[in-house]
Amino acid sequence: MIQNRKQPLVFKKSRKRFETFFLQLCDQFMIRRNYTKTFLGFIKSILSQSYSNFELIVIDDNSKDKTRKILSKFSNNENFFVLRNKKNLGVAKSRNKGIKIASGDFIAFCDSDDFWEEDKLVNQVKLLESYDVVCSNYNLIDEESNLIKHIIEPEIITFNKMLNSNKIPNSSNIYNSKKLGKFYQKNIRH
Repeated sequence: MIQNRKQPLVFKKSRKRFETFFLQLCDQFMIRRNYTKTFLGFIKSILSQSYSNFELIVIDDNSKDKTRKILSKFSNNENFFVLRNKKNLGVAKSRNKGIKIASGDFIAFCDSDDFWEEDKLVNQVKLLESYDVVCSNYNLIDEESNLIKHIIEPEIITFNKMLNSNKIPNSSNIYNSKKLGKFYQKNIRH
């Protein structure tokens, strides 16, 4: 599990565009399939962000557990949307469905077993005034939220450093999709 540090069952008939102080929008995605143990904490960590101008798009990859019941608890939240796959598509195809419908200037991802600190988005959106992609340091935690290891990544990550090892964990990043375009994932199992 990753706990970030720095930081849609469609219930609605229409999607509202949320404007920010900077006149930008942020979309977060999460792909989820049969992972109810940490799922509620994940959603709460996203919806309790101090940066409130975002929509959370949850892609339910044909879960067979209590996912739908948990998601229904958030049906009155105006910036919460769920897409349900009729069959299991896997992470890449599911995430690409969310990326395709994202309407925000910024896109961030969070996996269903990860959590965000409450100021993650506000801190990263500020940095996006100067950078096109922002990621953060993070904590590896166990299922009881005990710290395993604090990971500190380099302040500047070059292409060559990325070739050596992935320095941008999925749940710690955010990018300017308005400026860079949308990046779709290849369907590679790992």
